[in-house]
Amino acid sequence: MPEIQLVRSLRSWGHTTPNVLARTVEERRTRGVDILDIVGAGAYENGLGVSRERLEALAASCALTSAAYHPDPRGMRSARQAVVDWYMRRGVACRAENVVLTPGTSMAYLYILRLLVEPGQEILVPSPGYPLFDDLCVFAGVRMRYYQMRQDGGRWSLDLDELAFQCTSGTRAVMLVSPHNPLGYVFSSKELETVTALCRERGMALVFDEVFSEFAATGRTSAGPEAFPPPLARPHGAPLSICLNGLSKMLALPGLKLGWMLVDGDREFVRPFLEALEYTSDLFLPVSEPAQAMLAPLLDDADCIASRSAEEIARRRALVKTMLDVPVVASEGGVYVCVPLPDGLDEDTVVLSALDRGVLLHPGHFYRLPGHIVFTCVAASPVLEDAMRRIRGLCRR
Repeated sequence: MPEIQLVRSLRSWGHTTPNVLARTVEERRTRGVDILDIVGAGAYENGLGVSRERLEALAASCALTSAAYHPDPRGMRSARQAVVDWYMRRGVACRAENVVLTPGTSMAYLYILRLLVEPGQEILVPSPGYPLFDDLCVFAGVRMRYYQMRQDGGRWSLDLDELAFQCTSGTRAVMLVSPHNPLGYVFSSKELETVTALCRERGMALVFDEVFSEFAATGRTSAGPEAFPPPLARPHGAPLSICLNGLSKMLALPGLKLGWMLVDGDREFVRPFLEALEYTSDLFLPVSEPAQAMLAPLLDDADCIASRSAEEIARRRALVKTMLDVPVVASEGGVYVCVPLPDGLDEDTVVLSALDRGVLLHPGHFYRLPGHIVFTCVAASPVLEDAMRRIRGLCRR
């Protein structure tokens, strides 16, 4: 009798073996051993983002919007206009017609991969980088090709020659993440100009992930409503560019599942992409109506709340650097801390030793960043202080 099987690329997913770190964490949690998780610490639970009272009030006032159901596959016009207004306050001109709401950026990536890249073709992604991209490409059935970021001492930057070298005839899109995750590097206007010129020369789309844009570390002088983040460089001039953002990082609301895509470029490419995107979104209508109704007031709140959160993250990062007392990768944004280890010091050994002391870290190879340990500065200051005391000394020979 013929067997029913999963698609070839997905067959191994149900048979994966947890790595040593995952098995050790599970075993200790089963025994009731407390672990300071400074990798997966939730921002909302650690005092960042919108207040509970504000959320409750907005949820109560917007809940009834789903009773009268008038779906728009691109998202409610009022919600898309709220995204436009948010960009306009940051000096970015755009139109609601070019905004499509998504249930978070992960689904936005899946839309992009399915609509722009044929099976066997490829997308260029940064290395180091966030491991989610690997699985998304496998799920979408497309190839992933890495361009290596350049390292110079404790700083990382974009290697434009490397990016151009990695382009092939099968490359359909280039992905940039700014601030980079996990390195925290922010791309300059000059770098983006060069990348967009390359995209135009090779006929490639540019995917620009800016979910940590509100956490840029420079240019803030106050936490008032006028304290917008510095005007970060954004792509302009690519034949097709797709900017991704949302509430997950900005307001520490990943559970609300609300993000957006801002599509720009040449009309001959933008129009068919938006039409295909609208059709794809119309298949599922995946964005909650009450969540869409909450978007405008939440983005108004973001002008002040995200600024305060960014300043708090900067304080926690400074605390980590002081207490750990070892060099760390220079970061201009985001929430991650990447610590280079001395030669001969194995990152898996360091991570397991930290776990023996009750602290969960990640080895750098999870992010294609060998020779490092990685964690976030999201946890509250007392938790970070405790964690740094426990692991102090592990990062030295």
